[in-house]
Amino acid sequence: VVVSLGADGLVAVTAEGTWRVRMPYPVAGNPTGAGDAVVAGLAQGLVTGVPWPDRLRTAAALGAAAVAAPVAGDFDVTLFQSIRHRIDVQEEE
Repeated sequence: VVVSLGADGLVAVTAEGTWRVRMPYPVAGNPTGAGDAVVAGLAQGLVTGVPWPDRLRTAAALGAAAVAAPVAGDFDVTLFQSIRHRIDVQEEE
């Protein structure tokens, strides 16, 4: 299960563990399509077998990039590339 916390990130509870995803800073813009972008990042990671922490980092970055895009259904590639490595993913017990 992956739950969006909006601007506060994500929480994921999986068979492999539980993770909390935190954004490095609030991303302003239009949230329309952000959830779809997160799901796309999760699906891509599932298909390619990427480990959960990296899958969640990519999904959160895509969501943020969608929020920052001026048009719903688009995403800001530059923001995606710059924010992805800064997203904090911590395993919780």
